[in-house]
Amino acid sequence: SDAGELFTDGRGKTLYQREAKRAAGLGFNEADLQSDTVPRGFQPVTPENTEDAKPVGNWALVDIGGGKKQWAYKGLSLYTNDNDTAPGDLKGVRGTDRSFFTIMRSGELMQGTGQ
Repeated sequence: SDAGELFTDGRGKTLYQREAKRAAGLGFNEADLQSDTVPRGFQPVTPENTEDAKPVGNWALVDIGGGKKQWAYKGLSLYTNDNDTAPGDLKGVRGTDRSFFTIMRSGELMQGTGQ
């Protein structure tokens, strides 16, 4: 992306996390951020084959009910955003819900700027 190297899914879609403490510092309600409600447009990143998916290092699988699992990085669930159409797009943090953050290759979180 224009912000540097980001973690993406297998199709090149930017991965997002919702980091409640940091977002609360930006004026978001921490209780709402920790709820199970995810804003429209954000999709959980799920393994293609739950049976073969295995956690490794900072990457884990979180049970989201109904026999489904969601990938997490450093304990925070991962999402993609429907507005991202090309590899490296950051539309999920530019002009939508600013409580989500992308994950830089360094492992650091980056909150979007601009519209």
